[in-house]
Order: sequence, then C-alpha cells, then structure tokens
Amino acid sequence: MFDCRVNTLSACTRRSFLQQVSAAVAAGAAASFALAEAPSAQPRPLVDVHCHSLPPFWVDAMRPSISAQLAGPLKPPWTNWSLQRTLDQMDAYGIAFAVQSITAPGVWAGDRRQARVLARRCNEYMASAVAAHPHRLGVHAILPLPDVDASLKELSYAFDVLKADGVGLMTSYGEHYLGDTLFEPVMQAMDARRAVAFVHPLAPQCCTHLMPAVPPNFIEFLHDTSRAVLNLMLTGTLHRYPNIQFIFCHAGAGLPVMVPRVEGVLPQYPQLAANVPEGVRPTLRRLHFDVTNSTSRPTLSAILSMVPDTQLLFGTDSPIVSVPATVRGLTTDILSSDQIQAIAHGNAERLYPRAAQALRLRAPGSPVP
Repeated sequence: MFDCRVNTLSACTRRSFLQQVSAAVAAGAAASFALAEAPSAQPRPLVDVHCHSLPPFWVDAMRPSISAQLAGPLKPPWTNWSLQRTLDQMDAYGIAFAVQSITAPGVWAGDRRQARVLARRCNEYMASAVAAHPHRLGVHAILPLPDVDASLKELSYAFDVLKADGVGLMTSYGEHYLGDTLFEPVMQAMDARRAVAFVHPLAPQCCTHLMPAVPPNFIEFLHDTSRAVLNLMLTGTLHRYPNIQFIFCHAGAGLPVMVPRVEGVLPQYPQLAANVPEGVRPTLRRLHFDVTNSTSRPTLSAILSMVPDTQLLFGTDSPIVSVPATVRGLTTDILSSDQIQAIAHGNAERLYPRAAQALRLRAPGSPVP
C-alpha cells in the first residue's frame, strides 16, 4: 500500500499562493486569475493530466537513470514525495481530478525483468491510490517497453483488471521511437481500445551527456517530444492508428515552429509524404497537448497556431514543477473565458470519463463523494 501520511509542503505553501493572488490583483488581473483563494470565490475546477506519482521503490530502483536525466543527485521532491502531499496541493489549487503517471525515465534501464516487475508494482501502486480516492485520481499505466510481449500483457492487465484511464509512454526507448515497427503490436492494441496515450519526454540515449554544462532536462526533453511526434507522423503510425488519443507535453515543445519547415521539405521525400496523406497540419490537429509550464503568451500563441483550443489540456508536472508555473498563465490576457474553461477541464472531460464524473459530483447540489 501507499504512504498516506501527511508531510509538510515544501514548495508553494498556501501563504505563498495567496501572495501571488494579491500580486495579480494589484496588476489588474483579479477577474481573470484562475484560483482566487478568498472564501467567497468559486474556483474553476481543474483537471490535471500531467501529475506524477513517485513511489519510493521506483525512485530507489531507477535512481541512477533518474540522476542521469537530471545531471545530478536526487533532491526533494524526488526524495520526499507522498500521495498526501499530492492531495494537499490539489486542494490548495482547486485541482478536482488528477491523472497519475510515472515520469522520466519510466521503468526501462536495460533490464527486462526489472522493467516488468517495476511496471506492475507502479501500476498497482497507482491503482491503489485510485481505489482510495476514486473521485480525485486516475492513472496512466506505465508499460515495460521496449519489451513488447510484456507490454501487451501489462496493457491488458492495466485496462481489464486495474481499470486504468490511459497509458503512460516515454517519447523514446533507447534507440527506438514510438513509430518504430518494433512497437506496432502495442499501437494496434491501443488503437483497438481507443486508448488515451500520455507521452512524457526524456533525454534520449544519444543526448544525455551531449552538453555537460547543461542538464538534459533543460533542452532534450523538449526536443524529444518534437522528435517523437515527427517520428509517429512520418512513419505513418498516426495515420494507421487514428483511434489512439495521444497527449504530448509542454504545448508541443518545438513543433509549432517546425511545421512550416516540415511542410516545405516533405514533398522532396515522396515515400515519407505518402505516410501523411491528410497533410501535416490536419494530422497534427488531431493530437492533444498539455500546457504544463507553457502558458506564456509566445508559447500559447505558437501552439494555437498549430492546433485548435479543443486539443489543449491543463497539466502541472507536479511535484517536479510548481503548480502556479502553469496556473498563472491561464488568464483572459491571452485566452478567452471559454478557452480557459476548455483547457482547465472541458477538453479533459471528453477524454477521461471518470474525470467528467468526478466534476459532476462536485457540482452544486450533487452528493458529496
């Protein structure tokens, strides 16, 4: 079972959050700020699709790989995470429902048996949290890729037994990206289930130590999201499996500025162009993107130039990134009120039936769960 003991919040306390709200009021943004904490205020509900579970057994098993991704030793919140802290932050910032996932580097460190065992333990751990808080939490089940056979078994177990809300994938596994023919059976299985596939970035094998002075999570995470999406598109995977509901992180990373170049170069490669029969933009417009730590005006403008607001989702990257890092950008200075509501929860309700149910239970007049 998971540890439900209450720990002291180490970042973004209630008092610091109130200070941020006061600053927003002073700037004339009170009417549009997302989560005013005044007792009379009615915070809009948020659905967090990018919320991480950091089970201590997973941190211990993957410590060398995690350290490589961070280019340094593990510090809080990696070393002091708890489920109760996640729930406390949800309460503090008006997050009605959060879908848990395992963050980078997932469960793969070159050992098939370890990956299988860790995937099962992580999924059962997160499912236990859901069982204890069914109207607050969901789960993206982790798969032991690149072990395809074990991943197919875990996929079935996650959906049929644990009742997972979706699948959690990494952008790459060693030298293999998601559009690799190696993963075709997994794509077929997810497509058949119309699965939500949340794709988290990491620093790929090639580039973990590319710039020793710069930790790879500064740059390589974003680049690997761009690589993963282009790989899925140019291999025809997105065309062959249109029923998979892909979610990518951080407002599409570098994709919005790459699209014109890809469109311009693609006709020179007829074999690749044949894998994108709908065209680049129509294909990308089917994908979903969270806006985790990506709500600045330039970033939101860029992603909205590529996909409609129906494809954007709220996410926090909690506990790795502070919740206000995303919340403070969801204002009417950049977005319309309707767009804010769609990103905050409306779009996620279409993807996650249990999130929609949870929000219905929170509506005025509904029974308290």
